[in-house]
Amino acid sequence: MIAAPRKYRRRHHSRRGTPLPIIVDVPDSFPKAVATDESSLRAALWELDIRNRITSVFLTAPDEDMYADVLDIVREALSSPYGIFGYTDDAGGLLCPSLTQDIWQECAVADKSIYFAADRHGPNFRQALSKGCTVVSNAPVAVPWGHVPVERVMLTPIRHAGEVIGLLVVANKPEDYSPEDQALLERIAAMVGPVLRARLQRDRQEAARRRLEEQLLQARKMEAVGRLAGGVAHDFNNLLTVISGHSRMLLAKLDPRDPLRKGLEEIRKAGDRAAELTQQLLALSRKQVLHPQVLDLNHIVADMEGLVRGLLGPDVELHTSLEPALGTARADPVQLQQVLLNLAVNARDAMPAGGTLTIETRNVELAEGQPGAPAGLGPGRYVRLSVGDTGHGMDDETLRRVFEPFFTTKESGKGTGLGLATVYGIVQQSGGVIEVRSEPGQGTTFHLYLPSIGAPAAEVSAPEAMVDAGGSETILLVEDQAEVRAVATAVLAEKGYRVLEAASGAEALAWCDRYTGPIHLLFSDLVMPVMGGRQLAERVRALRPEVKVLYASGYPDEVIRPEEAGDGSPSFLPKPFTPEQLASKVRQVLGPPCPWGRILVVDDEPGVRHVLRSLLEAAGYEVVEAAHGGEALTLVRAGGIDLVLTDLVMPEQEGIETIRALRLESPEVRVIAMSGAFGGDFLRIAGLVGAHATIPKPLDPARLLGQVRAVLAR
Repeated sequence: MIAAPRKYRRRHHSRRGTPLPIIVDVPDSFPKAVATDESSLRAALWELDIRNRITSVFLTAPDEDMYADVLDIVREALSSPYGIFGYTDDAGGLLCPSLTQDIWQECAVADKSIYFAADRHGPNFRQALSKGCTVVSNAPVAVPWGHVPVERVMLTPIRHAGEVIGLLVVANKPEDYSPEDQALLERIAAMVGPVLRARLQRDRQEAARRRLEEQLLQARKMEAVGRLAGGVAHDFNNLLTVISGHSRMLLAKLDPRDPLRKGLEEIRKAGDRAAELTQQLLALSRKQVLHPQVLDLNHIVADMEGLVRGLLGPDVELHTSLEPALGTARADPVQLQQVLLNLAVNARDAMPAGGTLTIETRNVELAEGQPGAPAGLGPGRYVRLSVGDTGHGMDDETLRRVFEPFFTTKESGKGTGLGLATVYGIVQQSGGVIEVRSEPGQGTTFHLYLPSIGAPAAEVSAPEAMVDAGGSETILLVEDQAEVRAVATAVLAEKGYRVLEAASGAEALAWCDRYTGPIHLLFSDLVMPVMGGRQLAERVRALRPEVKVLYASGYPDEVIRPEEAGDGSPSFLPKPFTPEQLASKVRQVLGPPCPWGRILVVDDEPGVRHVLRSLLEAAGYEVVEAAHGGEALTLVRAGGIDLVLTDLVMPEQEGIETIRALRLESPEVRVIAMSGAFGGDFLRIAGLVGAHATIPKPLDPARLLGQVRAVLAR
């Protein structure tokens, strides 16, 4: 029998000095046999007192004291100066809110912690937790250097419903631990099990509630930013279209050595950067345009590996671990590449002295109510992309704000605070969930989950190639912002198109009524007063069914996808757009350019002929060349020439003579005269002898193409 220590029988107070009530309650597990002698009765009452005091702690002690108070009772009951009372987590580790204070103060282990990860369990811990049985050692235990000596130790797992949920440890009793000691500790563990389970469930529910509250707060923040971004995006993107358009058009006309180029380049770069920031705002608010495909995340990682290595620098090692039979997911590959880059850059900045970045892919299947499952994910199959680093890690406050827009721990000027917020927005918009795990000094790992769809991965399509070609078709341009309309008109006219401008839907419909020629394309803003782009397109197509439609908008919610356009054409151009993007998208919607005429270029300067050929062919015309008037007449007599574009001052046969001959021999052939000589006098003479139009040198491309189109249309 076990004799109760005198000091223990006298202690009926908590660690805070408050009295602990005695609850006289005999549990089912308490022996029912009537004590036959005084010592047996004393032992039975003593154990009942222990149980009552532990029960009282569970009922009355605050969370921060509960584990320590229970451990004090257990240590004194077993005459042990040291002890541990901890519980297991989902990863198999042991968290010990209560370690004997003396151990913590005396222990000199370098990396001491109240958490023992599963891979750091010693033999006794491992046996007790994995086998679920008590381990007793009455011989000195091997411990790390600096650890408090352990002469004797007893470890008993705390179980509930067959599952090990915690551990009670006592150590360094003056004499060996006996079988009676083991039986007592096992009875205490059996008593503690249901209460500990209830506490852990409550704590997990409370943690889940806090996570949901934080997610709701985060969602509200993101929604607020989304409304702000959507509200300013349209006007801001219109301004950026004007800035980008004018700067690029001016740069195209300036000589490479012109001193004005440097300032214009800075304006262009600033406009491009502003456009990127706008897209980041739209991404974090989940309002950007996505182009999802069925893809294999392994291919994304493999394609980006070289670029990521370049970003990391020589001091950071890159390791990849890719699941061989990874499932597929539906997402925008370009946006996932952006996610991977942002996470890699964030990891690099967290390892200024070097370290390791690990990129991992895995198949994950979650069951209903699975412990440790990321908040927001239901049961099912997912593909997981993980990006982990060995950097300085994050504290709880940083973790709570890590995805918050404009929040950054970097010094001023080193970050916008949009990188991880952008990642969060892209993942959410893609139907996924992202979580982060980190501790100070322990690195950080981001886990990205996307639903696994099981369909075979499609070949990731390359970004749409830019088409550097113009045309001679007629475009009805509808834009209520005068500055944007002017830029778009200038770009399209320079490419050879005939542009009919309208500031509203009503003006556009008026053009449809009075314009007698064909209208090949309606290029309209989506958001306009009175009549929006969709309504206008319906009414225009009712009048002219053959018209193709291209929409533009700076409002992210007003996206028109190809299948919504009715003809399957690329039908949406987001603002801000550059002149190159506008010209390329227009050409894609209209289709390959068709030659509207065969033009003979006549000039004695080969360089001039080359420039004119390039300009006219880009606009869709077929071009032949002649070096002087005599050669030109020979080609015209051979037939097939619709228009002659001729210089007036040439050595062998001048343009004036050539024009007279053409008007006599081939009156059906149109003629445009060009010259920079004699202050324009020669051009006036050319007009008198029969030229259909004249244009001065140096040539303005937009004016030239406009003249060509106008003359051929007569």
